[in-house]
Amino acid sequence: MKIAKVIAAGLVLAGSLTFTGCVAVEPTAVPTISSRVEIDEKAAAALPDHYKVDGVLNVAIDPTYAPNESTDVHGNPVGWEVELGNAIAARLGLRMQFTKVAFSEILPEVQKGTYDLALSSMFDTEARRTKVDMVDYYIAGTQWAQRVGGANVDPNNACGLVVSVQTSSFQEEIDLVARNKKCIDAGREKIHVLSYTVQSDSIEAVKLGHADAVVADSPVAQYEVKSSNGKLEIKYPPYDERYYGIGVQKGNALSAALKLAVQSLINDGTYRTILAAWGVQQGAIPMSLFNSGN
Repeated sequence: MKIAKVIAAGLVLAGSLTFTGCVAVEPTAVPTISSRVEIDEKAAAALPDHYKVDGVLNVAIDPTYAPNESTDVHGNPVGWEVELGNAIAARLGLRMQFTKVAFSEILPEVQKGTYDLALSSMFDTEARRTKVDMVDYYIAGTQWAQRVGGANVDPNNACGLVVSVQTSSFQEEIDLVARNKKCIDAGREKIHVLSYTVQSDSIEAVKLGHADAVVADSPVAQYEVKSSNGKLEIKYPPYDERYYGIGVQKGNALSAALKLAVQSLINDGTYRTILAAWGVQQGAIPMSLFNSGN
């Protein structure tokens, strides 16, 4: 393929989208990357040959998780992870092709080889590493948001309350399961969990009074509160911080190339510039890692 510098003026425009029917979410941040993102020859050399020929990375994404990944009013993918993904691809001399996939189906589809990678706010956990390899690029915690004027929901004292969450998320599969065990072991009423395929529906459940609180990744919970027009609030800090990982089919040498590309972006400051543009720089890490989740 022709190797050339990739313009990242508005990196979010560099990736294309092959899905329809998304609920558009207009993010509050405005992408600010306007410099050229050049190829890192060492990272590009680590790519398996067929990626160099195709020139494309097919990416599974669930764009319902602003500000990490969502869609704008025109249906284009936006968010700091979208920008970071496009910068990673540029470092490799490639472009990213984003496809909407339900969060619960992302890893099975990457396992099967339908998509080259998963880039969708996915915690690097031991259970997920049995399915895919993970290239770690960010740290986020878990945080709860509640309705202003509603019940005060302490994550450590939520037995008997109703909590909404996204299906197949870390919060549904691990965090709330552990909290419910504590409730039951203490002889208390369990937390009533409302699971939604789409993250925005779990937020609406709280706004409409169907749930007392919503639990999500900390950048998402904080964004939803800021954009709720005073309907939601956060009372308690994030906890249980973990790495986000890019999911890749186990044993695929693409992981090594992605890790080098992420580190290259960290080294020259592009990585932190992207995070700062979206107000999520608090989760920046100094080094790209491989399968290093808790």
